Amino acid sequence: MTKLLQVLCLFVFFVSLTSLTHAQTSRQNYRIDYHNGLLTLSAKKADLKRLLTHVAEKAGIHVRFPKNLKKQITIKLSSVPLGRALRRLLKGENYALIYSASRKLKASPISEVYVLPKRSGPRISTQYNRLRRREELIRASIRRYEKRLETLKDRMATVNEESRRGRLIRNQIRSTEKTIERLRKSLER
Repeated sequence: MTKLLQVLCLFVFFVSLTSLTHAQTSRQNYRIDYHNGLLTLSAKKADLKRLLTHVAEKAGIHVRFPKNLKKQITIKLSSVPLGRALRRLLKGENYALIYSASRKLKASPISEVYVLPKRSGPRISTQYNRLRRREELIRASIRRYEKRLETLKDRMATVNEESRRGRLIRNQIRSTEKTIERLRKSLER
């Protein structure tokens, strides 16, 4: 009889321990209060999706976010205007705040929040455009240096090559030719 009582007590103990552990993990780990346009929020390792949904319910705004938004957040705000609070909540995310056109209030209140999906890296077309722009800039530089080279050669034709001015122009011509060659090589890469 005592053995049966001990087994029963152990069973009840483990069942209550399991339910207590489940209750602690499923319990909300945040507190939200919204009054007169000010948000008070305290959250510890809370799911950002769930937090945004509850803030939206309290503040009477619409919120949209991507399905793959998975972020745990710890934050503490005390009587902060809604816009500033949302900016703090969404720090590091791509988002847009939409304001209503209400003229009754001094500041336009926020009506919607869109959290946009993050991209994994730059798009191919962006990389291609950067490369094309770089090539255009190099080609323009080559054209400028070629014009400078022509001007220097024209000057050289009017000056004695052995004079001080002639040696200076000759050095400028060599330098300009080297620069043009270096730019052409950079285009080939």
